[in-house]
Amino acid sequence: MRPQAATRDITLDKKTKELIAMGIGIGRMCEGCIMSHVRGALKNGATKEEADTMKKKLEESGAKVEVK
Repeated sequence: MRPQAATRDITLDKKTKELIAMGIGIGRMCEGCIMSHVRGALKNGATKEEADTMKKKLEESGAKVEVK
């Protein structure tokens, strides 16, 4: 039997969707995509701690980080 939490239908909030999309952008090494989704996450309620974590991960990926 599969755990219910992993299989139930849920709707993700916009911030979470942006963070996921940012991760995909990092994986694809698409700097424009990354920055677009960082801005989207911040616009949709990402915290300073989340923004700092995003910045660190972006720098580790080799992306130039300059969020305005």
